[in-house]
Amino acid sequence: MTRFEFAVEKAVELGVNKIVPVITQFTISKNEFSRNKQDRFEKIIISAMGQSQRCYKPVFEKAVTLNELNDIYLDEKNKVALYEYSDDMKQYEFDRSSDRVILLIGPEGGFSKEEIQTLKNGNWQIKSLGKRKLRAETAAIAAVSQILLK
Repeated sequence: MTRFEFAVEKAVELGVNKIVPVITQFTISKNEFSRNKQDRFEKIIISAMGQSQRCYKPVFEKAVTLNELNDIYLDEKNKVALYEYSDDMKQYEFDRSSDRVILLIGPEGGFSKEEIQTLKNGNWQIKSLGKRKLRAETAAIAAVSQILLK
């Protein structure tokens, strides 16, 4: 199981409703997922649903660029991007008029400064999980857990 597959599995177990792979400047593989890979993600999601006794199957969307993601979620109120160089380790601030939270975890290489500026311009909260540099899948698990506990 790849690290991304592990992150998908754990995110589903924790309760996410949608997973959207994002292609950034430092994303290693910028290709679309093959049909076989998409089928594998579906199997992982269904298995994780069974493990966590979920009745709702999360959606696994096609990969989008960061700019496309920013456009798709332009009007969302609760958007958080985790950035390893952010000094903001405060709790997430959510508008309670919406129960949706959009969480963005960067690739192993992190976000470029230009990408962070794009996210700031799109009203994303740029947060850090702490002083330690975490792998993307670890950051995803920690952040989803924190958000679900709010």
